[in-house]
Amino acid sequence: MPYTDLKREAHDWPFPNKYFDPQKASEHYRAYVQSMIEAEQCGFDWVGCNEHHFSPYGLMANCNIIGGALAYQTSRVKIAMIGNLIPINNPIRVAEEYAMLDCMTGGRLVAGMMRGIPHEYIAYNIPPSESWGRQREAIELIIKAWTEPEPFGWEGEHYQFRQISIWPKPSETAPATGDLSHYSRLREVRRRNARHHGTGAAGRPAQREGSDPHLQGSRAGQRLGPRPRTSSSACTPASPRPMRKR
Repeated sequence: MPYTDLKREAHDWPFPNKYFDPQKASEHYRAYVQSMIEAEQCGFDWVGCNEHHFSPYGLMANCNIIGGALAYQTSRVKIAMIGNLIPINNPIRVAEEYAMLDCMTGGRLVAGMMRGIPHEYIAYNIPPSESWGRQREAIELIIKAWTEPEPFGWEGEHYQFRQISIWPKPSETAPATGDLSHYSRLREVRRRNARHHGTGAAGRPAQREGSDPHLQGSRAGQRLGPRPRTSSSACTPASPRPMRKR
């Protein structure tokens, strides 16, 4: 969601926040949430938002707050958090907040596992060169936190936790999950995510078995079905270009 009241273009990064007007931002947030509520009434299948930092082009420092605002104002539409930048966040916190949203929405959450751009790594003082390693490890940790019934410890390359047993857990085994981190690695993402029940890639998150006629999955591995019939332009990523054979 951009801040549209600037009188000059924001070419610099970080852009000085002295131009920010909280009253105008309040109006933007209200209109943004209301537009997604109305999207359900218009027949859209998904609504949602993303996460960005230190820029007037994206006022969504935590998209899960918007997801919470939509939980009880909608009843059918999927709430697509596309999504949390998991390499720069605490993956256990992401797992907990996504689990809350999944319970609050009655299983309507689509949990995006995003990687982010270099500016956001600088903002959070994390080396961009670690992004792929942190992304892979965080996805595995989040899914284990959702699905492991007993407390467990984690000693990884990037994350270490002595004991993990999250409350709440998702409404079922795991929310529908999309790893949309980079289309150029689409095949790698699909192979990796095929190991996990309920995960998809490139804007086609696989649903729990039998839960959606538009998106079909299996417990042994995911076979991605067609996209939903309609989706909100505010949240749906563009289709990836066909990959060239090398």
